[in-house]
Amino acid sequence: MSKKITMTARPQAISPQADKWVAEQSAAEPPGPTKRLTVDIPEENHTRFKALCAMQKKKMAEEVNAFIAQRLAEAEGQGRTS
Repeated sequence: MSKKITMTARPQAISPQADKWVAEQSAAEPPGPTKRLTVDIPEENHTRFKALCAMQKKKMAEEVNAFIAQRLAEAEGQGRTS
C-alpha cells in the first residue's frame, strides 16, 4: 500500500496592502472605553447609508461617530448641549 501526497506551492507572503489595512483599522478605533448605541431608523435610510459608506470604504460606525462629534462640537460652541 502506498500513500501519495501532493505538494502545492508555498503560500505567498502577506501583501503590504493587507498590513496597511490592518494598521488603518486599528487607528480608527476610538481611544478609551466605548458604549454601544442602538438606534431604530427607517429601512430605506439604513440601506442608502450603508451603500454610501461602502462606496466611500468607511464603516458605518465611523460615520456615526464623526456626526456625533461634529454635533457635540457645534452645540458646545454655542454654549449648550441640547
